[in-house]
Amino acid sequence: MLETLTEKEVISQQIQDRLNSQQNIIDQIKNTRDSYRKVARRGSTLFFALNQMNLIDPMYVWSLELFVQLYKRTIFDTPKLGTQDQRTRALIHQLTQKINQNVSQGLFSKDIIFFSLNLCIKILLADEKIQLRDWDLFLRDSQL
Repeated sequence: MLETLTEKEVISQQIQDRLNSQQNIIDQIKNTRDSYRKVARRGSTLFFALNQMNLIDPMYVWSLELFVQLYKRTIFDTPKLGTQDQRTRALIHQLTQKINQNVSQGLFSKDIIFFSLNLCIKILLADEKIQLRDWDLFLRDSQL
């Protein structure tokens, strides 16, 4: 009976160790998923800034399919760096750069500056580095 109890304790400890290991894996997956949300948020910001160019000239129309293709290519082409945070920053940088380069090639010269400014403002707003009310004040206030 003492042997059975000892065996049950060992089995119980093994189960507890596995549960702890699984929880660590779940936490790692959650952290990785959360870090890639930053990349997805930047992608969303870029896509909607890109679609706003249609308001400047109706000829500027980009498909979601083309954007997703460029997005995926950027993920595969960006080198995997040391930490997850470094990888995330590299992906955000590369994605922003590739979108800006590819879109600028298809714009009229007069619209490239506007697109770059719009892209910068949308990124700053999304990253909460400027507030929408401050940007609206800048755009609309005749006293400036």
